[in-house]
Amino acid sequence: MKVPIHFVKLDLGDVPIETKNMFIHRVDQGQGTKDGSTKGMPKKQAGIQVDVDVCWDGNCDIMLQATFTKSAKVTFGVKHIKLSGRMSILLSPLTTELPVISAIQYGFTNPPDIQMEYSGMVQALTNNLSVVQSALLSTINSTLASMLVLPNRMVMPMDLGSYDYLDVYQPPVGMVRLKAVRGRGFQVLRKMFANDIPDLYCVVSLGASESNGGSFKTTTKMDNCTPCWEDESGDFILYDLDQNIYVECWDEDRFDSDDMLGKASITVRELFMNDGTSELELMMNDRKTGCYITLSGEMFHLCDQVQSLSSLKYEGKNSLRGLYTIVVTRAFDIPLKRDEAATYVQVKYGPGSSYEKKFQTGVIADYPGYDCLNPMYDCAFHVPITTDMLGSDGGLDSSEIDEGRLREAAALFSTDSSLNSSDQPQSLSSSVHGRTTRRRSIVASSITSSITAAKKVAGKNTNDTGPMARSIVLKLIDDTGADGSKAHGTLGEIVISHDDLLRARKYTITETRPIGMGGAKLEFRIILSGLQSREERQMWTSRGMRRSSMGASGRASFATVGEMKRIRVTVIRGSGFPIRKRKGLKKDDVPDVYVHLRLNAWEAEDEPIKSCTWRTRTIKDDTMPQWHESKDFDVDPTCDLIRLDALDENKKGKSDPLGSAEVQVSSLLRKRTMRLNLKTEDVLNGATVTLKCITLDSSNEIDGKVKEGEEEDDELRDESCGPFLSTLSSSLDPIIDSAADDESLVSLSSRQKVMNKLIDVKNHVSFPPVSISLKRRREKKKS
Repeated sequence: MKVPIHFVKLDLGDVPIETKNMFIHRVDQGQGTKDGSTKGMPKKQAGIQVDVDVCWDGNCDIMLQATFTKSAKVTFGVKHIKLSGRMSILLSPLTTELPVISAIQYGFTNPPDIQMEYSGMVQALTNNLSVVQSALLSTINSTLASMLVLPNRMVMPMDLGSYDYLDVYQPPVGMVRLKAVRGRGFQVLRKMFANDIPDLYCVVSLGASESNGGSFKTTTKMDNCTPCWEDESGDFILYDLDQNIYVECWDEDRFDSDDMLGKASITVRELFMNDGTSELELMMNDRKTGCYITLSGEMFHLCDQVQSLSSLKYEGKNSLRGLYTIVVTRAFDIPLKRDEAATYVQVKYGPGSSYEKKFQTGVIADYPGYDCLNPMYDCAFHVPITTDMLGSDGGLDSSEIDEGRLREAAALFSTDSSLNSSDQPQSLSSSVHGRTTRRRSIVASSITSSITAAKKVAGKNTNDTGPMARSIVLKLIDDTGADGSKAHGTLGEIVISHDDLLRARKYTITETRPIGMGGAKLEFRIILSGLQSREERQMWTSRGMRRSSMGASGRASFATVGEMKRIRVTVIRGSGFPIRKRKGLKKDDVPDVYVHLRLNAWEAEDEPIKSCTWRTRTIKDDTMPQWHESKDFDVDPTCDLIRLDALDENKKGKSDPLGSAEVQVSSLLRKRTMRLNLKTEDVLNGATVTLKCITLDSSNEIDGKVKEGEEEDDELRDESCGPFLSTLSSSLDPIIDSAADDESLVSLSSRQKVMNKLIDVKNHVSFPPVSISLKRRREKKKS
């Protein structure tokens, strides 16, 4: 039961809020167009995200009122609050005019830890009745989670002229499938009359999903100290890699309340840094229990491909197949008086079905600073799509199945008169006839089974298979006005069906539609997203990169399709690798970094035919390693890819991943020197690796090696630049990065060309031109 809580008095005292462990990073996303597409639109720096630990231990004077009913209201005071949690502050999108930031979004990544001391009558109740205290704390936590814990964020517009919630909205990272694989270390409880072997089950939740009723519970393993749940999994929508995964283990009792045996937590980022599997020790009252649960996870990314809606890979009870995203931005021209208007939008998925889901925006009434006749709701809701919601037809309308044609096909395959051939020998004819008859009878029975299955689907509860079962209904509703005027109820509604989204471009509908008969209009966006595993995502990305490299005539813009080139890839340097803090008196772990390169070559059908790998040496204890090591590859620049993985070498175990990046060979050859930003699970982690790539041919290759002049040229440049050019190069980084996707701009103002010109000027002043010294060395080598 959710109980509304309102502030009656608010005095936070004079104790400041402490912040620590701050991490600031860039958030990139496609700018796109108003209809949600990104075709032809350059990527831009969308914003800045600040992740920081917030801790507040302050004396305050707060009066809160909990409204159970209109007549039942309870007022209680809070004299001390201790709050700690990690907050995410998103400054996005960035603009070119003051105040530079269009909006600020803030919220907690995970439910914060809250401790309260009450005053007045409630203090006496909570001291004597622990049930009252736990009920109050649960109510406060659920209220806070519905407002300030992901996926919920508070939005504060900074520039109303450029503010648009469709640009501000941040979609989920994807979906994560979690399994409590097995447990160990549980003990038999010895009692007076008989030993109690535990009946174990686990409850797994992600972030604030438990407070929203979205946790996953395994089956109970009766009388088992080493339970195994390998075939059971729960799917969760992931909004941030720093969200916590919570695991609780319980002992089920038939005649009493279940006993908790311990709990543990781990972030999604930490889980996938351990290859998606981790063994967690359960804790009870901040003490180790000696019991362990092995947790595993699999990541799926959101995409604009909907194959997952019908793929066998995503089958299973309560398995996620996709996601509906419903964004309600604002309404226009509400046909009511200003004092009477107090509107909100109610969102329903599958009204009347067994999986109906209901959401609503906040109520916008007449108040200073708010336009209640053109209200801004700015809310986003997510509806995970499960197999049960789509039915066995994978989202296809059962009316599309033509029973008559299926029966004709079954009859055709059941007849065998056309198989007889007088030209064949009798023995051969009878043998062929027998085998073919059996095959056709199998096909006919399969078609008949399809008809039966289709009828079975059509015979389900009409509420679950009717036209509204997979529809989204947006209702504009008027509540009691600010002046106490009577509510007008529903002003209008809009219905969007699943088939409407399947027919829409990129499965996205962004419109401002009339709603109701009074002239009001509602602006909204609804997105149907599919899921892709990491392997599927890499395959689709590679295909997309190959298609994007082709010109209008179907040939590649860099070179003729199929023309092989020999290239030399040099790993120059890296930067931004983190130092891991260790507990106790242990020294901090400075990474031992090496780079692993893999060339993926592709054939015409977009299937990999070979994969060439190579690794650099390991640079010990260095966050800014320099390698200057090279490897030659034979490539097709039009479609081949290079994948780079940076790893931290461990003497006693597997190397720890520090990030990865992918680049097309044609892009690397065009820019020659490129700094790659490394990502962990598709999120930038701040580390970079610089690559250099050149082509090898008869004009610049002698005895299989690049001419010394080119490499010495680079060395001279490095020695002659000095701190001035290094500072200038770093100051050019933001300019180059912002123009990285504009080929014409990059070709004119890339870092290499700018530095070359500056080096030429300095060389003429300081020492003879590089070209003269190179000419002398070449003449000397020939002689």
